[in-house]
Amino acid sequence: MPAASLWLMQSLQAATDYMKEVVRPMLEASPTLLAKTRRQGPPNYRRILFEGGCCVFSGGASAINLAGRAIRVLLCDEIDKLRDAPKGEGDPLSLILKRLSTYADSKALFASTPTVSGGSRIERLFQESSMSRWLLKCPSGECDGWQELQWEDLDFKTVCLKCGHLLAEA
Repeated sequence: MPAASLWLMQSLQAATDYMKEVVRPMLEASPTLLAKTRRQGPPNYRRILFEGGCCVFSGGASAINLAGRAIRVLLCDEIDKLRDAPKGEGDPLSLILKRLSTYADSKALFASTPTVSGGSRIERLFQESSMSRWLLKCPSGECDGWQELQWEDLDFKTVCLKCGHLLAEA
């Protein structure tokens, strides 16, 4: 379901660069995706409008970027690189999580490379979570194998560890 979304990165510059270098070229390379967006005026490198919502790309270095916006979907990238907001505003992750409270069915996705053990936001979130792992089922029909999806094994030609059957592109 389309919704108000926020893609949060460690800085406004990082968010703008990601939009320019990754998201905008991806949309322009896919006529189907591009047709689902609406453009008003010149290219906007901080916001994508689409039917039923928008996705704002923002940095977490300023409390002003984190407050006052109700969102249903939150994507946080490299949260261990977020710095505390200036002027005693507190942890940017805590500020942005408050934006989700408007919607009972809100969703949040957090991604980061862990930094210092014991001081890592992503480590803390993982410890507070169900600690579930993503499992892939072998589609061969020859076995009932399940395996954990491991980053180092992800070559987009993953094979079932039990029977050796080539799994569909992950």
